[in-house]
Amino acid sequence: MKRKLRFVLVSIAFLSIVSESTNAAEVTPITGDDWIGMWIALLAQPEDTGEKLRRRMILPYGMIEYDGNGISAYDYRMRRETKSAQSRAGMLKEWIEQDLNGDGRVTRGELERNFFAPAQNSANVRPTGYRTPSEQFEREYNRLIKNALAADANKDDEVDFDEALDYANRIVARNSPTNAPDSLEILLQLDENSDGAVSLDEFLAAVDNAFERIDANGDGRFSAEETAAHKQIIAELRRTIRAEERARKRTRKNSK
Repeated sequence: MKRKLRFVLVSIAFLSIVSESTNAAEVTPITGDDWIGMWIALLAQPEDTGEKLRRRMILPYGMIEYDGNGISAYDYRMRRETKSAQSRAGMLKEWIEQDLNGDGRVTRGELERNFFAPAQNSANVRPTGYRTPSEQFEREYNRLIKNALAADANKDDEVDFDEALDYANRIVARNSPTNAPDSLEILLQLDENSDGAVSLDEFLAAVDNAFERIDANGDGRFSAEETAAHKQIIAELRRTIRAEERARKRTRKNSK
């Protein structure tokens, strides 16, 4: 259970680091070494030796590398497509669960029966002084049905499979990142032989270099002070990226 929880937390951190490194391509450019440093700040522990850090850093490498040929544009495309497929499958699963009679169509009548209980539960747990139970029920009931019928392209009050799939594809396309190659370009700075892919050896060589930089006293292991100092440096870098990203969004908003 602890290992599974740790994997989930690292997966969330992975998305955060990829997002921040992508944003950084437009604001505070970071290097491949910075990317490695972000992961070390997350995973490293006091008393880690260089070898132990190497073992820890296999995890983020394996989360990107798909085909055994190093991290390349192919791996980033696969990660993107896999995530899109999972999102699409999740939406279609919801559609199937609403099809009570299994005829391949989700009708308004089925939605009304499916959403009565969830809307009723929402009415029962409403914030004090917010709305009456009947008002809250009506609002939530109508919202759930409206959202489910958003895929009803021909407005006949039912959603068939083709409509559900088309709607899922549109949502996935809208939410898919268009600038992921920027973070790949950052990581490819570690591609020492310029073959278009970061091998495990190249990746771990960067980890070894980072270990030597962080191990200030050169005793071959991280002290609590050394790990804390490194985390502080990375925290400052991430704050800078976020602050400049917010400023960039404000500038875009004001220019509209």
